[in-house]
Amino acid sequence: MYYIKDISQIKNNFKEIFEDESIKKIGYKLKQDYIILKQNGIELKNFYYDAEIAGYIIDSIKNKYDIETLSIRYLNLEIARYLKKEEKINDEQLDLFNMKAEDEAESEVQKKKSSIYAYCIDKLYPVTMKYIEEQDELELFQKIEMPTASVLAKMQYNGIYIDKEELIEYGRKLKSEIEEKTNKIYELCGQEFNINSPKQLGKVLFEDLKLPVQKKKKSGYVTDVEVLEKLIDEHPVIEKILDYRQLMKLNSTYVEAMIPYINKKTNRVHSYFHQTVTATR
Repeated sequence: MYYIKDISQIKNNFKEIFEDESIKKIGYKLKQDYIILKQNGIELKNFYYDAEIAGYIIDSIKNKYDIETLSIRYLNLEIARYLKKEEKINDEQLDLFNMKAEDEAESEVQKKKSSIYAYCIDKLYPVTMKYIEEQDELELFQKIEMPTASVLAKMQYNGIYIDKEELIEYGRKLKSEIEEKTNKIYELCGQEFNINSPKQLGKVLFEDLKLPVQKKKKSGYVTDVEVLEKLIDEHPVIEKILDYRQLMKLNSTYVEAMIPYINKKTNRVHSYFHQTVTATR
């Protein structure tokens, strides 16, 4: 799909296949395929096999499940080297692999690579499924992981609606409250300082206000939540500092950080759900 100029080629020739529940879909990163097709009026159904998820099921300790890595690991095929050798592709052309799909639309190199991807996925299917069966994880793969991939794909596509203007207005209110808390903290401490600086805050609390030191490191006084909560009855400024931090967290995490991720076309935040996160033992 990377080099098809007109999506109508897919709609005319493959829409019926993609939407046929009885036809098993075998691929790589099927969640992404679902979103691309859905955006163009095609509903991908019957997620049967995903090479990335299969690689993860076989060995969840690994941290790379891309086609190139899986092909080397299970097929003993190095895609980039194969292309360079068989097609006499130079290093400059190989750099095209890292470009965005739209920039590669007319790339013969990308067309060849996409063909090899399809070949590798086809070959990875029986090999990795054999490993999964041998590890007695077939039920996990077929009844949990693949159905989950389908659900996550729909969740990613649907996203979460965000009223941007309402969020911005909420941010204004938070900033107003932050300013109010800041001024009150300055008043109670008798001076202005950087409240976000543990070093400056520590000096004000434990040297200027003479509050009992709870914990100290080589870098200076500890002023985390645990320490401040122990001091809450020692001085009225402590409660204001805790409130200030909560307001700052709300504004930075749920307002300022969220706004850039709101899709301009859908007014939604479309999260990406990682299904192949490295497991630890």
